[in-house]
Amino acid sequence: MSNASVPSVAPARGLPIARVRDIFNPDDVQQRLQRLRAQGHEREQATLC
Repeated sequence: MSNASVPSVAPARGLPIARVRDIFNPDDVQQRLQRLRAQGHEREQATLC
């Protein structure tokens, strides 16, 4: 996924582009998704037991 597909929110929020890139860091997003998936699986296993 390229950053070009992400709409620029810098003008709307008054944030510098570098800060926006920090917020939408793809690696960070992937890590958060993996954590959420892991938590979700733990919850599913807990409800199944």
